[in-house]
Parts: sequence; C-alpha cells; structure tokens
Amino acid sequence: MVGLNLLRFPTLERQQQSRRRWLFIGAGLVLGGVLAAGGLSVLAGQTEQLKLQTQRVQNNLAESKRAAQTRQQQQMHLQLVGQQLRQLTHLKSQQEAWVELQSSLLDVIPGQGVRLQRLQVEAGRIDLQGHAAHVPAMSLVAQMLAERWGTPLHLQSLETGGAATGASAFSFAWQGQWSALDLGPGPSRKGQP
Repeated sequence: MVGLNLLRFPTLERQQQSRRRWLFIGAGLVLGGVLAAGGLSVLAGQTEQLKLQTQRVQNNLAESKRAAQTRQQQQMHLQLVGQQLRQLTHLKSQQEAWVELQSSLLDVIPGQGVRLQRLQVEAGRIDLQGHAAHVPAMSLVAQMLAERWGTPLHLQSLETGGAATGASAFSFAWQGQWSALDLGPGPSRKGQP
C-alpha cells in the first residue's frame, strides 16, 4: 500500500507542476526571443553585406559596359581612320600617276614634231590622239612615253592628212593600260594638253 504523505497534497503537487510549466514556458520564451533577436541581427548583417556586394558588382558591371562602349567607339574610329587612310593613299598614288603623266608629256613631246590633240583616261586605259609631221617622230615619242610609264602604247589608228588642208602629215591614236590611273567607276576624265 502506498503510504499517505500529508505534506504532498495532490493540489500542491499540481500547483508546483503548473509553476514549473510556466517557468519553463517563460524561460523558453525568453530564450526563443534572445535567439530570434540574435538570428535577426545576424541576418541583418548578412543582408547589409549582400547589399554592399550587389552594389560593387553593379558598379563593376556599369564600368565594364562603359569600357566596352569606349573600346567599340575607338574601334569604329580606327576603322574610319583606316578607311580614310586607304582612300588618301589611293588618291596620292593617282595624283603621282597624273603628275608623272603630265611631266612625261611635257618632257617628251615638245621638239619632236608631235602635237597632242586629245587625251582620255578611263578605267586605267589611256587614249592619246594627235598629229605628227612624220612617222619616225611619232614612233620615237610613243617609245619614250612607254619607257617612262612602264606600259606599252599600242597604235590604234594612223591616217595621213592632206597638204591642202594644212594639217600635219599624219594623224594617230595610241592606247595603253596604266592601272595607277584607274579612277574607278564613273564618267571618263577627258583633257586636252
């Protein structure tokens, strides 16, 4: 038989259990609150660090975009400058060819009894027409011009003029190729010396 303990009444035991339960609940709430506050402060610190990292990454990305845009603009500028340089080089070679053509005509033709009437340059082809007092002078001028220009001149036509008209004894037409004078597409360039 179970002994009867008068110091431990069932009501007193229930009160003590109830107090212990409330004490544990209170301690659990306090401990849970402390842990929650600590967890929130840790999360707040991590969130702040993530915000700073995000800001740094966004700044780096913006700087990379600006640098890429600058490089692209520089590359486009360099391409434009390269294209202009190629055009200027081509124009320079054409100008040098024209200067050579003019100086050759001025150096070779005077004093040879040959007079040019027409000069036409089209797509790198040179057409010369004129009059000569005699065939050897005409042949000599054609040979000298061909040597200076580095391209042969081909006789396209040779006609004799009448003495009654007062014209020179022979009319001639020469043709040759000179790629340095290639002016590209467009109308032909004509000139008379």
